[in-house]
Amino acid sequence: MTTTTVMREAYDRHFTRHKRQPTRALGWPATCWLWDALDQWEAMTVLECGSGWSTTALRMWAAARPGRAVVTTDHKRPWLDLARRECELEGLDVSGFAEHDAYLSLPLRRFDAVLADLADLKTRAARMGEFVARVRPGGWLILDDWHEPDYVHAASAWFRAAGHDTPTPVLASVDEWSRFLAVWPCPEVP
Repeated sequence: MTTTTVMREAYDRHFTRHKRQPTRALGWPATCWLWDALDQWEAMTVLECGSGWSTTALRMWAAARPGRAVVTTDHKRPWLDLARRECELEGLDVSGFAEHDAYLSLPLRRFDAVLADLADLKTRAARMGEFVARVRPGGWLILDDWHEPDYVHAASAWFRAAGHDTPTPVLASVDEWSRFLAVWPCPEVP
């Protein structure tokens, strides 16, 4: 059985258990894009800010690639606990789960990739600096819900105010519900 088949079966189980369509989660095309992008970037470490189906998908990616690590944070303990249980059901590593604000109080650690999918879009845009600070130079910030105009406007304003180029969907995925992902490459430090 291929890794993609195993992941698709987990995707179907996840949404069957929750008796809903993944309209508020990464769709199948976005999930496949995410795996491919992380491989293309040769990512070894990923910080996931906001838990859900992406937690299972990222931990399946890491399990299939020795030496990869994922840290998952969320601002709501029930979401974090649910994501941990989903990973347990799939037999995945359940280390590296933390409440978002508690994690931010730890010494700064930078990651090869950071998935920003925390809370509502207004909160996410306001906390953009937290996400950017955790991307290592040369790493990637992955922005979910880039199809939402208010979020794109607010997040772009933050990047401009911070003196950064605004995110460009260099590699973007549109899933079956017309949800976009966009990425921002963290500049290399000269």
